[in-house]
Amino acid sequence: MRPTKKQHLTQPVEARQTPAPKLPLDVLQCIFTCLSDELGDSDEGTLELLAVGGVAKDWRTASRTIAYRSISLLTASRVILFARTLKQTPDLALSIRSLDLRISNVWSELGNKSASNWKGHSVAQVLRASVKLSSLALALGPSPSSSGHIAYIAKDIPATFNSFNHLQSFTLSTSIWLADLAPLLACWPSLETLALADVRGDCGHHLTSLCPTSLKHLTIDSNTLSPQHIRWFLDRTTQLTHLALGLPGHDSTVFEALLPLAPILTSLRLTNRFVCVKTPHPPRPSASPLLPVLALAASLEELELSTDLVGADEGIDDLLRAVHGIGSVRKLWIEDGLREAIERALKRGELGALEEVVGVGKKAVKSAATGKSFEAVLDKKGIEWSREQ
Repeated sequence: MRPTKKQHLTQPVEARQTPAPKLPLDVLQCIFTCLSDELGDSDEGTLELLAVGGVAKDWRTASRTIAYRSISLLTASRVILFARTLKQTPDLALSIRSLDLRISNVWSELGNKSASNWKGHSVAQVLRASVKLSSLALALGPSPSSSGHIAYIAKDIPATFNSFNHLQSFTLSTSIWLADLAPLLACWPSLETLALADVRGDCGHHLTSLCPTSLKHLTIDSNTLSPQHIRWFLDRTTQLTHLALGLPGHDSTVFEALLPLAPILTSLRLTNRFVCVKTPHPPRPSASPLLPVLALAASLEELELSTDLVGADEGIDDLLRAVHGIGSVRKLWIEDGLREAIERALKRGELGALEEVVGVGKKAVKSAATGKSFEAVLDKKGIEWSREQ
């Protein structure tokens, strides 16, 4: 019997694999960006995004670019694992645009800096590799280092931070000496947003570095800065639109430094950090040092009115008339002591652009009737009222 020819079995059409379409990288990145927005920023969403990207080599490149553009490392263990990932695949670091790194206690989580297995090397490794960062947020808990938390996690501060040539936003939720911060800011020429939780100023230290001129948003929550230090931030900035910081009293040189910036300011939150609950309030100036600034602030939309900066009681109405004259202020932060003055201004038909009032500081309403009267006027004008948490 003659041998039969070998039969060639073919797959049904529906079972054949269709090769992934060849698309330009920028198109693939747009597709994976949309997919990432749908999946969210959770770990599960990132894993699913990378799984989809495993279909083809081009897809893998595009998916990794999107998956690693924003990284949140909320514990020391995650920092260490991510440092290992970057060591194995260093090209991934070039995709990182936003990095949020938090360590609740650098001493207990990273260990003794003198130990051979000190885990802080991982933090420095991640920071040094992320050379394309546009946004960096650091939250570092208590450290045993008298020179600050930054010095504890980075043996060579300039080498660790100076490579961020593209950095536009820096948030630091820990204390730092201005002498350590200033050289870093001078190396970030594109920095637009700077948010600092606690800055310590040393009056005996002369600052030789220059603050970047590109700053648009500056927030300093707590500080021991002198007027000269504050002017260091303000004197060279020409684009500042948002400013929030505590001032060392009513020093006139600080308000003079604000005058050139006043026409472009859209949000201004100034407080007197010398005021303490346990000590008597210092005497308020007869006229508010804010008046010359407000006279030029034609674009202002948000303003904080601190009792210690509004001037004597007889000058409060003049200050509110200046705010009314701006015509664009839609949000006010106020202490409870200014409720009655705000109520009078509203009854006079002033502050017509106002949309929201936020109470700050300790509650100090004279009486329940005063509080109800104020809230009733706001409600009648359609103005939202809340307290800052």
